[in-house]
Amino acid sequence: MLLLSDMNTTKIITLFLLLSSAMIYPFKIQAQDRLDVSESQEMMSQNMQNGFGISIPKAKIKDVEKAWKKYVKKESKASLKENEGEYSAMSCVIPAVSTDTCNLYTRFNEADNAVRMFAFLEVNDRFISSSRDSEKTTNFKFWIRNFALEQYREAVEDELKTEKRNLDKMEGDLKSFEKEISSAEDRIRKNNREIERLRSEIETLRKEQAFTNNEILKQKQMLTTFLGSAEQRKVEEKRLKDMEKEYKRSVKKDESAHRKIDKLEDEIKKLDKEIDKNKKKEIPDKKDEINAQKLKVKNVEDLLSNIR
Repeated sequence: MLLLSDMNTTKIITLFLLLSSAMIYPFKIQAQDRLDVSESQEMMSQNMQNGFGISIPKAKIKDVEKAWKKYVKKESKASLKENEGEYSAMSCVIPAVSTDTCNLYTRFNEADNAVRMFAFLEVNDRFISSSRDSEKTTNFKFWIRNFALEQYREAVEDELKTEKRNLDKMEGDLKSFEKEISSAEDRIRKNNREIERLRSEIETLRKEQAFTNNEILKQKQMLTTFLGSAEQRKVEEKRLKDMEKEYKRSVKKDESAHRKIDKLEDEIKKLDKEIDKNKKKEIPDKKDEINAQKLKVKNVEDLLSNIR
């Protein structure tokens, strides 16, 4: 009763967590799919300057830095140079932002399962700001947000691949448990057939033993009153010894068959326990785990579809 109660309690907790996750996660999606660009004064290689920051959730800094180099190269044909954690492209033109020649500076750092990106744009010896360069600022913010959005999308896509792989593994584990049950049941049936054959063999051996034992008694009785020649007596004594040897062989076969039956029955008990464990614990637990993982995959899919 205690075991049943514990199992029921575990299932109730699991269902509660699943339902809670399903109810709460949509609100998380709405909160996470907005990537806002902030504007503030930040310290960089050219002292304290006006810049623009954005956080890229779930991303890895090495991936973002590598992608940023490609993005800048594609958008401006400029190559970034790195110095003490700051990436810069001097005297370049970014058509999506402005036709003016500019200097681009960027810094990255990791924080709270996200990569924080901060970019500065210097045009005509002055760092742009929303108060003085409205159009350039709007374009620049849109430009870096597009990059951040793509990196966020790629990070979530990677997460989705990982979660799907985890789901595939769990479903593979479930199939393995089911296959173990099927294999164990086949083995039990095979053992039972062998036990039945051995018991039939034992029955035959017992009949043979009874017959041989009776023949031994007759032979012994005959020898006690034997009146034939010495040569004939040796022949009858040898016949008695052969009967006794045959009886002993039959007894050994009988004992061996019983030992085999004991071994097969022990194996059946072990297999029954494994089947019972898989049916009552491993498979239900794995199914709960799979259901939770399916929900997790669905949540990541929803998150990916809401990135815009």
